[in-house]
Amino acid sequence: MSEDDFAVEPIEGLPELLPKGEVILWQGRPNWWRLTVESLNLWWVIGYFGLLAAWRFLTVIDYMPLGTSLSLSIPFLFVGGFVGLLLCIVGYIQAKATLYTITNRRVAMRIGAALTVTLNLPFTQIDNAAVAKKSGGFGNIALETAGRTKFSYFVLWPHARAWYFRKPQPTFRCIPDIEEVSSILGQAATEDTVAAFRAELGLDKPSYIRYFDWIGAVAQGDLGYSFSGRSASGIDRSRAVVDLVAPRLGNTLFLAGMAAIVSVPLALVLGITAALYRNSFYDRSVNAVTLTTISFPEFFLAYLLILFLASLWPVFPSLANVNAETELIDRIYKCVLPALTLTLVIVAHMMRMTRAAIINLLASPYIEMSQLKGLSKAKVIMRHALPNAWAPIATVIAFNLAYLVVGVVVVEVVFVYPGIGQLMVDAVTTRDIPVVQACALIFATTYILLNLTADIIGIVTNPRLLHPR
Repeated sequence: MSEDDFAVEPIEGLPELLPKGEVILWQGRPNWWRLTVESLNLWWVIGYFGLLAAWRFLTVIDYMPLGTSLSLSIPFLFVGGFVGLLLCIVGYIQAKATLYTITNRRVAMRIGAALTVTLNLPFTQIDNAAVAKKSGGFGNIALETAGRTKFSYFVLWPHARAWYFRKPQPTFRCIPDIEEVSSILGQAATEDTVAAFRAELGLDKPSYIRYFDWIGAVAQGDLGYSFSGRSASGIDRSRAVVDLVAPRLGNTLFLAGMAAIVSVPLALVLGITAALYRNSFYDRSVNAVTLTTISFPEFFLAYLLILFLASLWPVFPSLANVNAETELIDRIYKCVLPALTLTLVIVAHMMRMTRAAIINLLASPYIEMSQLKGLSKAKVIMRHALPNAWAPIATVIAFNLAYLVVGVVVVEVVFVYPGIGQLMVDAVTTRDIPVVQACALIFATTYILLNLTADIIGIVTNPRLLHPR
């Protein structure tokens, strides 16, 4: 495995620069041979194939010559040696891709070969460390996490404590100088250090006090400070969540606006025309196409568009990498594919609701009266049916506009678009709680406001609700 895979790390083994006041106390890797023997059970695997070879030899020696019996047993030994070699290669790659780090504030573990994961465990999230000393000065250090903090055993493996499946424990496996490392870890995570760190994050206060403090700060426009943002800036506790969320929210609203400008009029036109020519070939075709697009998940449509419009026929870029300096025309050009993906996803909902609402009203007495007067279908629908169908149509449009802001996460991740959905995914990955809270608050507010707007439109456009008897 090439070390170039980790060239993007600002500090080896860590995804970000250290914040002010944090220093690295120790870094190390597991011994690849010990990791292969202990975690991959090298001797057990080789012994198994040796047992198969012995069993094969004993079952045929009674009625076959010695040479023939050995020739029938040797293939098992070759297979065992080959599997053992593969295990050694896997153990070597795992060890070289792994880097354990201890600072004066946290424990970090960069683990995984094919899929690399970096775990950041502040001392406030570690309840206990179990040290298991082995021969030759090697050993393991298992970290028992606090509260409900859990990890997947299969994501951690082989850097997990054996047989702890219910609550897996991240583990420093097969590290040399185990006594020195355990001493460094014990001195770093002193009670005073942990207490100071908890006080700095406000974790020394009761949960209800922290909640009301956060609500009061949000009411004043203060969303707190980002954990990872502070680390990346190199300045201690100085990067506000608002500074992170504001440009990302602007990008998401721009993308949502592009999709809404196209999808809402298109859905209304398709719904009205499908109602005008109900049960015709056009109606069936529109329904079939929209149902097909809505049946596919967003990421599948996104990859199809990338395949056809960015790879086979390179009309648009596959990555929507925009920034504050990107010009408007260039920004629109780069956002065509993600906006088209969102349009294909949401247009079916609005189109079918428009069609159903208008068809439902066509059986009303006043619609029949207008038809008896000789009005054309277009005038009947546009002047009489559509104004009374705005309530359900506005509701479904509001739901889909909210989806453009809240449900855009998958599309932003596929196209690497720097929106609030991508920001939330990154914050969850790095356990940046203040940023996750801010994104969730924005998503909830968006849903509430748009649904409230839909209810108001439904009341204003319906005389029976606007002027109740």
